[in-house]
Amino acid sequence: MYLGTSIKQQRLIKILSRKELAKALDVKRLLIYRWENNQKLSTLCHINNLSTYLNIGLEGLLINLKISLNKKQNL
Repeated sequence: MYLGTSIKQQRLIKILSRKELAKALDVKRLLIYRWENNQKLSTLCHINNLSTYLNIGLEGLLINLKISLNKKQNL
């Protein structure tokens, strides 16, 4: 699964809007949109914050980041 898909899935499970997640992470709502639609990759710092805030495993997010990076390299 791509990182953005994983972020969106976890946000929806927690019943959070993009605006709420953006506020919690101190980023813009548009950035959350871009992450979720795999238009932009998040930084390791943001991935760590996402893991903590959404209470999900950091390892899984990092694996999804690797998949997303591999896809970008193959384009």
